[in-house]
Amino acid sequence: MGAGVAVGAMVLTVSLPSFSGPRHLTTRKITQQLNAFVALEPDGSVTVLTPFVEMGQGVHTAIPMLVAEELDISMDQINVREAPLGPEYRLHFGGKSRYTGSSLTIKSAFIPLRQAGAAARAMLLQSAAQEWNVPFDELTTAAGHVTHNASNRTAAYGELVAIAARLTPPKDVPLKNQTDFRLIGTPVDRLDAVEKTQGTAQFGIDVSPPDLLVATVKQSPVFGGSIRRLDKEAALKVPGVVSVEIVPNGTYSIRDYAIAPANQTPKETFGTIAVVADSFWHAKTAMEKVTVEYEGGAEDFSDQAFAKKLRNRAQDDGVIAKSKGNVRAALAGAASSISAVYEVPFLAHMTMEPMNCTALFKDGQCTVWTGHQDADWITKIAAKILDIQLDNVNVITPFLGGGFGRRSNNDYVVQAVSLAKKLPGQPIKLIWSREEDIQHDFYRPKVLARFQAGFDSDGNPTAYRHLNIGDGGQRQQGLASHAPALMDSAVNQPYDIPNKSIEYLFEEIPIPVGFWRSVSGAHNGFFIESFVDEMADAVGDDPIEFRLSLLGRAPRFVAALNLVSEMASWNGKPWKADDGSTHAMGVALHQDHNTIAAQIAEVSVDEQGQPKVHKVWCAVDCGIVINPSIATMQIEGGIAFGLSAALMEKIEVLDGRVTNNNFYDYPVLTAQQMPDIEVRFVDSDAPPTGLGEPATPPIPAALCNALFTLTGERIRSLPVGRLQLQSLNTSDALIS
Repeated sequence: MGAGVAVGAMVLTVSLPSFSGPRHLTTRKITQQLNAFVALEPDGSVTVLTPFVEMGQGVHTAIPMLVAEELDISMDQINVREAPLGPEYRLHFGGKSRYTGSSLTIKSAFIPLRQAGAAARAMLLQSAAQEWNVPFDELTTAAGHVTHNASNRTAAYGELVAIAARLTPPKDVPLKNQTDFRLIGTPVDRLDAVEKTQGTAQFGIDVSPPDLLVATVKQSPVFGGSIRRLDKEAALKVPGVVSVEIVPNGTYSIRDYAIAPANQTPKETFGTIAVVADSFWHAKTAMEKVTVEYEGGAEDFSDQAFAKKLRNRAQDDGVIAKSKGNVRAALAGAASSISAVYEVPFLAHMTMEPMNCTALFKDGQCTVWTGHQDADWITKIAAKILDIQLDNVNVITPFLGGGFGRRSNNDYVVQAVSLAKKLPGQPIKLIWSREEDIQHDFYRPKVLARFQAGFDSDGNPTAYRHLNIGDGGQRQQGLASHAPALMDSAVNQPYDIPNKSIEYLFEEIPIPVGFWRSVSGAHNGFFIESFVDEMADAVGDDPIEFRLSLLGRAPRFVAALNLVSEMASWNGKPWKADDGSTHAMGVALHQDHNTIAAQIAEVSVDEQGQPKVHKVWCAVDCGIVINPSIATMQIEGGIAFGLSAALMEKIEVLDGRVTNNNFYDYPVLTAQQMPDIEVRFVDSDAPPTGLGEPATPPIPAALCNALFTLTGERIRSLPVGRLQLQSLNTSDALIS
């Protein structure tokens, strides 16, 4: 991206990249930038520079709300612009990351973006005090104006820009108290709503610079396979075809391109063919005429064999992630005990927009247009492939048609930039087919868990052991060990049991795995909350009362659980609905990405043994809620995502290749299958936490716990929709 933005700069002509993207993203030249995040124009409009990408989560509305709150302006004065690259925009992890994901955006931006708005407001107040020769503390602001009541003078912000631009930005400007918020906490309309509902919003796949070529790829169906023989002559004869190339797989793009030293050659596998043509149709047609033979790769890998390997290790001792007391002694001395093994399958992300990237390499400069979750990584990747300086790479981010962690992997970027290097001077848009998208994902790992619990003679839990076995996306990306992606949300659950041991065993997966919405919560929410229900059943206790008995030191969890119980009018027994079908409720409580979500699902089962979810209630403690409308959408989306996976999603691998092809054999939840959802937020003055992911982990457990109450069958392996429930034990004897 263009340079020129610096913290503290007052009058900057910022040369930002041209951007033919979403209309709510301004393309105007910024002339009066008051700080890294806020620019004010003489017409009174305010441009907010955001380092966070919009992938449906609403940050292009929530981030401007933070600025507008402290600056005392209305949202209709706001323009949004993608921030350039620079250290001032790395707000995560102590200024080390710009990444959009991990439910970090609002948590990380809440103070800095408000400070930016407050600092800009203070400069405008100082400008008015200087211009009118009045005391600073006699001035007030509202609706984009500064007012001095004593002299009855008012000036629009735009009238004060020239003076403000000459001032030194203040430090440590006080922020509003929560009681004074007028925007934060209100359901402000999304800034991107109009263009998305009208169909004019531009996503990465819509990018179309002049003289565009279009490419598509065919990758080795066996993970890690390379090309042994290629015959491209027939493909080159298809009208419109420009070239047939071999490009890298890009499987380890972050580790080898963005993290490794600049002089270190990526450890690439070249198992991908790209056809470049004047249209996608011509490229796709030509690809069908390419003859290719592959060799090598993970030919011996299958999901079923891997599942067996995990089960064989379930009796082993694990590496301790967190512990207290002496679990083994407590289990040995328990009056009674239970154990269970749970497992979850590989899952794809299935973003509505397949992977795509447009790249242009010309005169030593590179421009990349792509939907991604970290512009810094893209820049490093392109610079390394092209052997140019970072300053010579310009990254432009349109809307993302779904991220969910998939677009934190950049294999498709490696391929597009590699094509741009082979064919310089003309932009090339790479588009994956849906089949390539599903068969070459970075999958949610298959994970197995073994639980043990011990009880005293009064039915009180005295021991709890949780062992996870599997792999994590962080290891493959080179970001950290595998443990965080495997274990994070397993160690922060609040149940107070005297003896606890949380453990893991690493079992490497030779196919690409990565971050999937809620990461470790995606499996741990199902594992933990299902087994806690088993513990409650083992001692004959109500599932909610049992949980409450273990939450004496966790008042925020208690509040969320009590709230959802009240919302749903909790009933722990099956009952007959008005249509004669039998319904039951299941509950789950989980903390993920610092947010607590308590859920209750109401479920029935049809005559074919297929579950139907009628309603889900969700109580959420995420601290201060910025925009309750967007926050509710995030919770609803997270529930839909987790419910879809629990009911029907599963990636199957045989002989090193994915056997799923498209939506017809990897179905996802439809609108007709979506339950009614009711969401409420716990009132809080705590700093905000994330909302993109925390609603996903509890819903599989809430579903399966309801099915146990309904049928007497305990489901320990997902997806539910592919399981044949052995009995439908919903007789009148079970109905309260």
